[in-house]
Order: sequence, then C-alpha cells, then structure tokens
Amino acid sequence: MGAKLTNNIECEIFQVLLEEARKSYKEEIVMPLRSDNVEDISRNVGTLTRVDKQLETVPLI
Repeated sequence: MGAKLTNNIECEIFQVLLEEARKSYKEEIVMPLRSDNVEDISRNVGTLTRVDKQLETVPLI
C-alpha cells in the first residue's frame, strides 16, 4: 500500500472512531485532537496532562 492510501485509511478509521465516541458518550467528554505535526502532538500532551490532573480531583463515587 502506498503512503497516501495508508494515510487516507487511517483518517477514515479515526473519523469512524470519533463518530462512535460521540454517539456513545456525553459531548463534554469527547475531545477530538489533531495530530498532524509535532506541535499538535506536543499541544495534545499538555491538554491531556491538564485533563488528567483535573480528573484526579473528581470523586469516583
């Protein structure tokens, strides 16, 4: 498979996963993140770290 075809298939898979997550979970907990380049990934790490720290303060029960 060529790189372009592989990329298109991956994009389609992630789109389907996003749609399924939106159907299955409340809107406020589904967080689509772009990962097109290193800057996006770095930003995502920061975002997920903040969310993780916020969730540490939420009681489980």
